[in-house]
Amino acid sequence: MTKRLNPFILARFGLTAVLWLLVLTQRSQLAGWLLIPTALTDVLDGWLARRNVQFADGRLDSLADKFLAFSVLIWLVLLHPELLTAYRGVLLLVGGLWGMTIGLGLFRLGRIAHFHLLTGKIGGVFQGIFVVVTLITGTLHLPLMVLAVLSLCIALLEESAILLLVDEIDDTNTRSIWSLRQR
Repeated sequence: MTKRLNPFILARFGLTAVLWLLVLTQRSQLAGWLLIPTALTDVLDGWLARRNVQFADGRLDSLADKFLAFSVLIWLVLLHPELLTAYRGVLLLVGGLWGMTIGLGLFRLGRIAHFHLLTGKIGGVFQGIFVVVTLITGTLHLPLMVLAVLSLCIALLEESAILLLVDEIDDTNTRSIWSLRQR
């Protein structure tokens, strides 16, 4: 069976590039609105891949996810430089957990892991809401930021725990650390 490029993954890369242009040209409110369909491409690419395995490409999907997530982090710092001073500890914690997870994936799998964990999906919703509201309103909303950061940390800790504690890792078919107990 021949693999085919998933158009929704490609759309996420393209829309992320457009979002960069909007943020860099000071049109963050429009970027906030465009981020909603950009995030929906993640849902749609999974739907298409489940309906037709030819479109399944977990690695490219994971790369598109990480490109968008890293871009969002840079946009937030560009638009709200106070994040670097007022929330330096939080940024260092999240950056450290993210780096640990990437390092563990490289060490254990020889590549960056591309889990699609339930905690990551739930966290993605909280993170998306925080970023969309921040871009549209131009202000940081502390309660939303706390939910976004906590959910991201939980997802990164779960991924790290799997990479540390599980002997045989199938990152394409793991939904949670609890699902590994049933194997």
